[in-house]
Amino acid sequence: MASKVFNFKIEIAGIDQFLIQDVKVPEVEIGSVEHGATNYNVKTAGGVSYSDAELQKIVPADGGDKWAWGWLTDAQNTATGTGKLPQDYYKDVIFKVCDPTGKAIETYLWEGCWVKKIGTSNFKRGNQSENVIETVTLSVNKVKRLS
Repeated sequence: MASKVFNFKIEIAGIDQFLIQDVKVPEVEIGSVEHGATNYNVKTAGGVSYSDAELQKIVPADGGDKWAWGWLTDAQNTATGTGKLPQDYYKDVIFKVCDPTGKAIETYLWEGCWVKKIGTSNFKRGNQSENVIETVTLSVNKVKRLS
């Protein structure tokens, strides 16, 4: 029996999707609210929250891929001591899970995203052939499943 191989596509203005190597998809969670009018608590659904998304990407050798840093400084710029308004740095992200032929089988919309954290892989003197991997953490306000 052949194993299934799934790919993904991610669409954000200004990103070369082929540089993204690994994606941690946001999780959705409904909080629990406890109420007690008797001798035991009854749990009801509370607010909905979404975890962060993480993108691991290869940094190209020419250094021309700086979209994450630009997006980060839109939210908070340490050089100016200010940040833009949320409506100016929020971006929507389309995430698609694709079958082996490239056809989208699930599509999600991540709304109100912004770069929360950027990290870079560790460097070791003897490993000159390894790729430089940058991890970009996105804060996600809301997730919708489109298909």
